[in-house]
Amino acid sequence: MLLPFFYKEDLYTVTGHIVFDENTSKHIIQVLRMQKGQQIQITNGQGLLCTAELIDDNRKKCSAKIIQSGNI
Repeated sequence: MLLPFFYKEDLYTVTGHIVFDENTSKHIIQVLRMQKGQQIQITNGQGLLCTAELIDDNRKKCSAKIIQSGNI
């Protein structure tokens, strides 16, 4: 199964959590109708690829916990 894929320029860490801006949060929560516990993929466009789990499904400021990361 393919996970939804997002770009986050300031993604430099391979552990921790990520907070998305309002536009991306709205897309994740309202357009894709994702909920807490679902997984997404995030890249910084420089070779880092992370799989993360949504931990807050607020449409103005959602966040995700990185559960796996690696270089592509």
